[in-house]
Amino acid sequence: MFTQRQTNIFEGPANWKGKDIRESDEWHFHLTDTHVLEIVEAVEKSMQDGIDIIDLTKENFELPTLGYELERLYEDVINGRGFFVGHGMPTADLNREEIIRAWIGMGTHLGDPLPQNAKGHILGHVKDLRADPTDKNQRTFGTSERQPYHTDNCDIVGLLCLKTPKSGGLFSLTSSYAVYEEMLKRRPDLLKVLEQPIVQDRRGEVPEGKQDTYEMAAYYQHKGRLLSVIDRNYVKAAQVHDYVQPLTQDQNDALDMMEAIAEEDGFFSISNGSLVPSRLFIIIRCSTRGRLMKITKISTRCVITCGCGYRRGPVGNYTPNSKKVTAKSILGRNVVELFYPAFS
Repeated sequence: MFTQRQTNIFEGPANWKGKDIRESDEWHFHLTDTHVLEIVEAVEKSMQDGIDIIDLTKENFELPTLGYELERLYEDVINGRGFFVGHGMPTADLNREEIIRAWIGMGTHLGDPLPQNAKGHILGHVKDLRADPTDKNQRTFGTSERQPYHTDNCDIVGLLCLKTPKSGGLFSLTSSYAVYEEMLKRRPDLLKVLEQPIVQDRRGEVPEGKQDTYEMAAYYQHKGRLLSVIDRNYVKAAQVHDYVQPLTQDQNDALDMMEAIAEEDGFFSISNGSLVPSRLFIIIRCSTRGRLMKITKISTRCVITCGCGYRRGPVGNYTPNSKKVTAKSILGRNVVELFYPAFS
């Protein structure tokens, strides 16, 4: 768990620096032959039983030994370091539908799948679709552009690499706790700016009766935890609206510093100058707990990852095309009311 000193620096396993854990094996998890067999058998059974992918649950996608391991890893993701990197997904032995079933099915042992967009998709592909990166409504993962450090609006996000790219596709991860602490040491005045609401764009996914934008701070302190939610692309997209005030110099400086610290050697982890290999998967604690991740430019026409978002506990009612999620709770801790503006 986490303790908070009077200086507002958060202590705990989530406050790490890449230089301290980069060579450690503690955040690696290797699927065994038994685990792989359980995955394949669960996939085959779900297809034989005629279960739709969206209806997969941990009850109908049984993983006798792997499920136990995922539950153990879940605790480390939520209350510990905040991520783990898995190895050995049997992507070469499965067709595309079977891979998706395997990935969604494994994810149900970590939480309930959440929609990725207003269309209700529970899985998205990080792939260069030749989309226009200058279109503010185009999400970056569908282009070859660099993805800045950001969080996702879910408890946990999972990324599975399907194919090693010809170039690009490097993945970096940093602790939002460590970035917060470093900003507090260097420029506490700019950190205060990030604790105030910043206008962000919905990028074309606008609930009925709502504006194209909403306000959200990058950092919140809530019930002894540090919560973060930020994607600078959404901040930039909001600036095209006439009713949105231009970013102040302090806001630009604070966002610049946040990303600069995340980029510093010693803070980021996972990315070691090599391409993300196929068969690798990454499970990350996201916005409501705090973690920043980045993907560099994606090789043209090359699938890098497929990603899913998950939340533990009831997620309430979701209506496709409205991007409205209500009555959310996480393990009995009502923290997500802070993030309602992004969903409703």
